[in-house]
Amino acid sequence: MVRLSLRIQQDHGAPGRIFVLVYTRDEERAELLRSRGAQVYFGELDSFFNALLGSLPEDEVLALGIDAMDLPADLQPALISVTTDVRHATTLDANPRKLFNGSAATYSDISNDLTFGRALQASILKTLQEKPIAVILGAGGVGKTTLARQVVTEFGAGVDGV
Repeated sequence: MVRLSLRIQQDHGAPGRIFVLVYTRDEERAELLRSRGAQVYFGELDSFFNALLGSLPEDEVLALGIDAMDLPADLQPALISVTTDVRHATTLDANPRKLFNGSAATYSDISNDLTFGRALQASILKTLQEKPIAVILGAGGVGKTTLARQVVTEFGAGVDGV
């Protein structure tokens, strides 16, 4: 995917920069990617996101209305969880107009059959039966959120209490 992105940028003059976060240090590969225009960094996602959150301006943290002193040291303010009652969310009004204009499908859109099934859905459901975690990666706008909501909706249909 990195090579394709670099080729598109080079051949068509696509704007922006390409950043590559590499878990395993490989200086030769990094140099090759740098020579093609990518910026390469070594590390793990947890460290990356912690550094991003740590660079958040103090006024933004205060705007969240959270006193960081009340939080455990390893819990960043922006990572406080939000819970969605999926069973209730499926009963809300669907909004096909937002869906048509590119928004992720809501649980209601999914329960009203306004979305199409994804090929990976069955594979993710099977994985969740074996392990309690699944990771969905992809470019922006390809349907990751909708897929995740479809999985949760279908998984919850077979489990008491979504």
